[in-house]
Amino acid sequence: RRLLDSAEVSRLAGYGEGSYTGLRAVLASSEPLPPDLRDAVTFAWRCEVFDHYGLTESAYGGGVECVAHDGLHWREADLWLEIVDPASGCPMPEGECGEIVITTLTREALPLVRYRTGDVAAVLPGPCRCGSPLRRLGRVVGRLVSDENGGRRVATPEKGNAHERDADAYS
Repeated sequence: RRLLDSAEVSRLAGYGEGSYTGLRAVLASSEPLPPDLRDAVTFAWRCEVFDHYGLTESAYGGGVECVAHDGLHWREADLWLEIVDPASGCPMPEGECGEIVITTLTREALPLVRYRTGDVAAVLPGPCRCGSPLRRLGRVVGRLVSDENGGRRVATPEKGNAHERDADAYS
């Protein structure tokens, strides 16, 4: 077992295409793999890639992608998930992007109550094709960062910070 960052995965995905057939799956955590890198890993290593979402502050696990690849199933027994308007903190309707807010339900030491993560995503509407009853978190589309005027904007990981939007664009 070895942990690789996105740059290492990108470099390795170009070597020995199809020769890594011993792998059954890749779990991408820390940050989601950009779609083109995810496709390269799937092709080169002939295995499925699954995204995972979690935070150190919450003791890691939050949501993991299933075989339907239709969002991340949220661990509702351990964490309460909310999506809120970044400016007002008011709940967003299902399917609309906002800031991810979590409350830990099972941590006895240092519980988190309505912890604002700074990550931007949406709760996906409807059931998953896999049949799981758990709610699904959509792809994290960016992170809220402060600007020089005291406002917040969304920095998207796939373009570094080159592609940024005002946080109001998600409200």
